[in-house]
Formats: sequence, structure tokens, C-alpha cells
Amino acid sequence: IVRDPGTRLRSACAYYHCCPAETEEEWAEFVLSDHGKAGSWNKGFCEFDQSSGEIYGPSLTKETQAAVQSRANRGELLLLVMERMSESMLVLWDFYKLHPLDVTFISQKVRTKNLNVEEEKSNRTKLAETLVREMNSYDSALHKFANTLLTKKVEALMPNKAIRDRAMKEVELLNDLLHHICQPNLYGVTSDLNFWCKEKTFDNVSWNDYHLRRVNSQKHTAAVGHRQNDRGRMQRMRQYSLR
Repeated sequence: IVRDPGTRLRSACAYYHCCPAETEEEWAEFVLSDHGKAGSWNKGFCEFDQSSGEIYGPSLTKETQAAVQSRANRGELLLLVMERMSESMLVLWDFYKLHPLDVTFISQKVRTKNLNVEEEKSNRTKLAETLVREMNSYDSALHKFANTLLTKKVEALMPNKAIRDRAMKEVELLNDLLHHICQPNLYGVTSDLNFWCKEKTFDNVSWNDYHLRRVNSQKHTAAVGHRQNDRGRMQRMRQYSLR
């Protein structure tokens, strides 16, 4: 999933404390300062062109960029766009032939249209985001390419605009239902629903860790069940031999 580097870097700074970003104003002033313009905060999870590095590999060149774009154009690589998550989920649903519930999502960063309130940004913030995009030339180019490709895929998937708009509303409706169902006081009704709702709230490392623990728990439960079955068989055999 590709994200606009102008907003990605701000989120990374706020979450990982790579640079001052407690408020929008603080982040903008830092980026526009001499220290920020020097790019000395380019490290860790605030590394520049991070998305391109993850997709292209360690060598960021025009050649690797062209190769990845060629793979995406051939359908060998699926690029999604964070700011267009509902459309991205429609393409993901079609690409992997998923169930509609598999492409619903809960996110504090991403809201569906009917829940979204456009954030008013100051001129300083807009300048800072523009500067960050210039500093992340590969990520900016990747984000532009992914946006263009996503538009083509959505239109190819649903050429009729009315059908396309209806599908988008249905995705957003499912997301709204998910937000209502997966409340802490509701999703503990069954273990399956509990797992499904938790799965929707995790991402990246947390999601992998949660799944690994669940798989290990299932293996442990299965192993205990097998041992109990073995003990039961042994007891029945002893009882039979004593007859």
C-alpha cells in the first residue's frame, strides 16, 4: 500500500518520535527549519523513500523503478493507495477473489467518505508537505504512478460509473457496520467474532504476532486433545484386556 510521503513522514515522526511532531504546527516548523531541510532526521522509520525501498529493493535507481512499474502494469504486482482505501479494497477483492468481508477495515488513519472530515491545513503545513515530497522523489513518483494505475484498474473492473459508485457505497456501508459491531462491549460474544474484530484492528507486526499466537494456541489445543484421546484409548484397551 503506497501512501503520500508528505503525510506518511508526519505520521512516522509522531508515532516513532523520529522528529518533533506532537502537533501539526510543530512538525511543519521542524521540516521548514534549516535542520529539517538538511534531512538529518532521515533514519529508522522516518527514512526517506521508504515505500520505494520496500518495493524496489535496496537499489533505488531509475532502472529498478521502471522494472517495478512494468511488473505492476503487467498485473504481477498490485499497488494500492492509502488515501483511496475503499477503491483499493475493491481492486484487492477482485485480484484475489476474496469475500467482501475480507476487504473491510478498521483504521484510525483511514476513514470512509461518510465518516471523513476534511482536515484544514495551514499554509506552513502545506509547504512542509511539499518539501517532504521533494525530498522523497522516488516515493512521490511511486505514489503518483500507483494513483494513476489504481484509477485504470477500478475503471476496468467496473466501467459503468453508476455501478462503480454503488460498489463504493457498499464497501463504505460494510465498514460502517464493522465500526458498530466491533466495539469492546460487543465483540466478545463468540470467540470467532472476537478474533475477527481484533484482526481488523491490528496491522503489520501486531497482526503477525496475534496470528502466530493464535496458531500456536490452536496447535497446543490440538496436541492436548490428541493426548487425551490417546489416554482414553489406552484405558479402554486395559479395560478390554481385563475382561
